[in-house]
Amino acid sequence: MSIAVAEIDSTISARVRRERAARNWTLTEVADRAGVSKAMISKIERGETSPTAALLGRLSAAFGLTLSSLLADTDAAPRGPARHADQ
Repeated sequence: MSIAVAEIDSTISARVRRERAARNWTLTEVADRAGVSKAMISKIERGETSPTAALLGRLSAAFGLTLSSLLADTDAAPRGPARHADQ
């Protein structure tokens, strides 16, 4: 797994945990709302699996978020303007 993929997976797992905790939802509640298994939510939160685009869409809907806001790293330090090479 590349470093970039590992960072994305880490960001997603942390975000799913934070969103679930902010709502005081159990793994079962998130799983039911997203239409997936509790085991899958647990694996995502532990960073053991990379969720598919379809699953990310289901999770964002379950949390009432846009996909882009679910994927946003809200804990990241603000970065300056993006360089052209980074875009």
